Amino acid sequence: TGQSVVSFNHTPYPVVCPGDRLVFTCVVEGTNGAVAWKNNQHVAVLTTSSAIPLLDDFTLSITSYDNGVLVSAATNLSVPVQLNGSTISCSSDAIHYDTLTINIAGPPITPVSSIATTAITNDVLLINWSYSDSCIDHYIITVNSNNTHNESRTTNNTNINIDTLIVGNNYSFIIIPIDTIGREGSPSSLIQYIWNVPAQVVNISWYQISTDSITIWWNNEDTTTLRPPIDYNVTDTNTTITGLSPINEYYTVTIIPVNVIGYGPSVTVNVNITTSISSVSSVSIITKDVSSSNSMMTSTITTTEYITLHTTSSVLIVSTKTQSAVESHTTEYITTQDKSLAVTANTVTETISSCADILISLIDVLMATTGIYWCLVLTECLCFLVL
Repeated sequence: TGQSVVSFNHTPYPVVCPGDRLVFTCVVEGTNGAVAWKNNQHVAVLTTSSAIPLLDDFTLSITSYDNGVLVSAATNLSVPVQLNGSTISCSSDAIHYDTLTINIAGPPITPVSSIATTAITNDVLLINWSYSDSCIDHYIITVNSNNTHNESRTTNNTNINIDTLIVGNNYSFIIIPIDTIGREGSPSSLIQYIWNVPAQVVNISWYQISTDSITIWWNNEDTTTLRPPIDYNVTDTNTTITGLSPINEYYTVTIIPVNVIGYGPSVTVNVNITTSISSVSSVSIITKDVSSSNSMMTSTITTTEYITLHTTSSVLIVSTKTQSAVESHTTEYITTQDKSLAVTANTVTETISSCADILISLIDVLMATTGIYWCLVLTECLCFLVL
């Protein structure tokens, strides 16, 4: 530090943008109103009693002189990039100098980030983004419609409204940052947007979860290209419909995707409420070897049973199809005098070792129904039970 230099700084600090107003301020004391300035190797002495000298690209001035303290400045109203890396100094004795280096920002390097789109109305799209580099003066947004350059728009903000969009057109946008002297930064990635009503939903499935409720779900046809978001009036691409009546077995469900532009094509699916049920159970089967009263063979399998109840004439047929590692298919015929009687099917898992045990196991199930004659045909045993 030179003798009697109180402070030396510049604004803006630390990075200077091309075209900025750059001001260096030097404060000295005890010099009888004099200060020496140097830009690179050019020296200019400024005093309170003489004309103000020139200093290359800077204009010197005295800001104040009070009680032996002299405040002076070197100003460039629009700093050029050519001054990047050059130095400027001030001193109270023209021997010992305080020196600062001029750092001017280069052109923008990184593209914009965090791009987000929001459909505002049926012809206006809002685009937002972020940018971390300094010295950006504005942004240019190129607008292409159906792969043809349509226009370029300019904004000083990190957002813009693209209006007058036409329904059915495919748009693409590119955002380019421009610095204070017109240098272009890296362009953003291509932002593709389909400005149209939603496409028809696909892959519709439904499942009956109770006697009066179903859950239905689906997929959007196109999830890779941006388009106005869909409002299904439900939380997501699925919903549960309740309050259905088994009396009215058949229902029609219509799904219509909607966005800010309008209604997309609908799709209809027919559903029906039935008394069908499905269950998964683990069944232990013990069969007796008739050739030897002392030998028993045990096998355990996991089965999935599909049980469907329907009536024919005066016979209620319960068809049980078993899919497992052990191939098996049996049909149990339950004959009743009253075909209108409602029958509840129950799944019972037990270990059975004899025909007598089968009867005992069935009594708990059959006791729930009285006044009915049952004939139960089984694989290993034929048993008759009259209640």
